[in-house]
Amino acid sequence: MEKRGISKLDLKRRNRMQILRVIRETGPISRVDVASALEITRAAVTIITNEMIEEGVLVEIGEAPVNTEKLQKGRRKILIDINVNSKFALGATVDEKEVSIGLTNLNAEVLDKALTELGDKIDYAINVDVPDENIINRMSGRRACVNCGATYHVVHIPPKTEGICDKCNSELILRDD
Repeated sequence: MEKRGISKLDLKRRNRMQILRVIRETGPISRVDVASALEITRAAVTIITNEMIEEGVLVEIGEAPVNTEKLQKGRRKILIDINVNSKFALGATVDEKEVSIGLTNLNAEVLDKALTELGDKIDYAINVDVPDENIINRMSGRRACVNCGATYHVVHIPPKTEGICDKCNSELILRDD
């Protein structure tokens, strides 16, 4: 398979997803600490996080607590966190017997869910028209750790090292779902 470079837009999307992953995993964190964790420049992290703050995806929640044992010079760190209710995910599964629908926020907290057995009356349905190419690209990029089950996507949520889990250093395989 021929390897190609990554476009600036894809790199920015990849960095956005990595930044969100770090914030989700650590909780409130400063831009400097995000840059350090991801080995991305502070300038890039600042630009991307400022855009996400403008979009409402991230919020600044105040200054980091002062560690009196390790006083540092300079500005105090401003903590950022995910604005969990800025966006929502709607998921659905359909099988021979039932339809299950769920709504979550960005913390994957279930906000609402419904289960309807087929044969029951369905009040309404939503048709989501997605090009086959988009579905194939999303599904073919899914990866999972064989050891701890951590999930990744080669473009949208890539591991730090291709094919290796960030959490336990085990092999990543194509997800079977």
